[in-house]
Amino acid sequence: MGKSPFKNYLDIKARHYPRDRVALVYGDEEITWKQLHKRVNRLANGLKSFGIKKYDKVAFVFWNSPQFVETHLAIQAFGGVPVPLNYMYSHSEYLYTINNCDAVALIIDEAVRDEIEKIRSTLSKIKVFICRGAKVPDDWVDYEELIKNSKRKNVKVKGKFSEDDVALICFTGGTTGRPKGVVLTYNNFISNLEMTSVFLASLLPPIKEFFEESYAKNEFQRKMQDVIDAMGLGTAIINLDFDHEFRGKTVVLITETTKGVHLPPITITHRKWKEGFEKAKLFCGENNAIMPDLKLYYKIGEQIRHGASKLPMKYSKLGKLMMLPSILKRYLFGGIKIEGEKKLRRAMIRGIMKSKDDEIVPTLILPPFFHSAAYITGIVTWILYGKPLVFPVSKKFDPREILEIIEQRNIKVVMMVPLQWKRLLEYPDLQKYDLSTVKIAISGGSLFKKKYKRLLLQTFKNALIMDGFGQTEMSPIVSLKLDGDPEHVLERSIGRPIEGIEVKVINPETGEEVPEGEVGELIYRSITVMKEYYKDPEKTKAVIDENGWFHGGDLGYWKNGELYIVDRVKECIISGAEKIYPLEVEEVIAQHPKVAEVCVIGVPDEEWGQAVRAVVVPKSDVIPQVDLTQEDIINFCKGKIASYKKPKSVVFAKKLPVSAVGKILRAKVKEKYGLNLNN
Repeated sequence: MGKSPFKNYLDIKARHYPRDRVALVYGDEEITWKQLHKRVNRLANGLKSFGIKKYDKVAFVFWNSPQFVETHLAIQAFGGVPVPLNYMYSHSEYLYTINNCDAVALIIDEAVRDEIEKIRSTLSKIKVFICRGAKVPDDWVDYEELIKNSKRKNVKVKGKFSEDDVALICFTGGTTGRPKGVVLTYNNFISNLEMTSVFLASLLPPIKEFFEESYAKNEFQRKMQDVIDAMGLGTAIINLDFDHEFRGKTVVLITETTKGVHLPPITITHRKWKEGFEKAKLFCGENNAIMPDLKLYYKIGEQIRHGASKLPMKYSKLGKLMMLPSILKRYLFGGIKIEGEKKLRRAMIRGIMKSKDDEIVPTLILPPFFHSAAYITGIVTWILYGKPLVFPVSKKFDPREILEIIEQRNIKVVMMVPLQWKRLLEYPDLQKYDLSTVKIAISGGSLFKKKYKRLLLQTFKNALIMDGFGQTEMSPIVSLKLDGDPEHVLERSIGRPIEGIEVKVINPETGEEVPEGEVGELIYRSITVMKEYYKDPEKTKAVIDENGWFHGGDLGYWKNGELYIVDRVKECIISGAEKIYPLEVEEVIAQHPKVAEVCVIGVPDEEWGQAVRAVVVPKSDVIPQVDLTQEDIINFCKGKIASYKKPKSVVFAKKLPVSAVGKILRAKVKEKYGLNLNN
């Protein structure tokens, strides 16, 4: 028998955490780890009763909510592969993605049922249709009734699980005009989180600065320490009692990643702060200031995994008995090598076994979980570290609701895409709310403009911005840019690659690296590169070369050790945080009976970053603005593609520039028609 890695972490937390420890918050509803565990087991057993088994794909559509979390975990519990789909899809997009991933079951929110009904008869592989809502039709299985009537016992599955098993298929847009199913493993996600954690620790000042009077001499250093504390990186690995055995002592961690990448030493010690308190601290740097009292050698990734599977046990008596042998074995015979006094080694083990209260760090994630960036920031971090996730109730972005949640729930970590941050920062009553609890403001999905970064730092005075750049195929984070001081924000910088990711900037024609400052294609190599595009070896081979380098098509350059982005993908339009690929929109517009040719481009838009524009050549007998109008084109797209992909403007042209072989030259079209929305 076996368990999926994420379900295993859920089982341990539910079994050993205090009964009232909260896992999820939805409006006024607080769901404990034990309550969530029961619902996940019931749903998993309910799905198994329909003959759904290990490796089967299960597609589902939910907004960010407890239902998304429990559905995703229930599918993984029996070894199935969850396939979360975009709730903004049209019925034709649902048809393609559901059939493409070979899903055998479909679970949805009632809000998208009308779109599914349009294609239900063509979803021949689906064994069971499940809907959650107030009025579920008789020909659908009621989600809540399925949970209520299923067994609550822990799910058991034959065969072993591995971190190399598939954790998720995440659909992303493609230059072919069709979404691609990105296959990602548990190890992809956990490694990405591990590497991000190490990267953050590496940004702390060197140990010698810790003993200077002017430590934390700027806003960035002060806020960086808050980030480490908020993420729990210090207590996730070891727990040292600086009030007693380790008072005045210094511990140095000699670290490497799971895959053997060596990292800067991390030093844990304490000092008397001017504010009058003492606290354990993490610092990085060459340990040339003092002689450590204790040295530990270990692999950070293994400790994050080990901590997630063992540390919750310290909250119950039975758990402590179960935990002690593995801790002793790990610290005395392997896993971690310790050098230092015997009494300190024993004190360390005692410290790990103590069940003092953890700091509760509520996290609010606004981007949809079907995007991999929100998935890793929300679900993966949550299931490993056990910090409560908070969800807004509204299906649409509501600044007032978000601000009330931050104030009422003392939110410390908030993730939004740049467009959401922009709307929040422009909310008229923003200054009426207490935003002082927010320590980490996470952004991703599209370029975060300098203007709004500076405004965010001026508004959320205790927050540090953590701006992630990456791609779904990279699980997803490639680089991070951290900003704590409004005066030092850089335009278009995407920061440094996280630990364990190799980045090259190459000439896309020759494949050779280009000098610093010269624009080229960004390519990456790492253990976080996706497994494949589902059922598409040709497209997989086209982006992952024989040496394991992933070619994502983004253009950028190096400057002073940081990466700068020039264009996301050569033909990709980023509107809000959504990727829109021109060919997909063109394929729809080209079906209009009065259209001869069409080219779709992105044009600047203050609200969305970019907006979709269609440049249309009408058929010869059609008079523009009389027989064919902008509204005709936009309305024609309704129901055929997601609403956010429809053109915001249409320009009519007599002809389009083409190459010698008849291919439309998009760059030339953009030159002529893409300057502004008034063309």
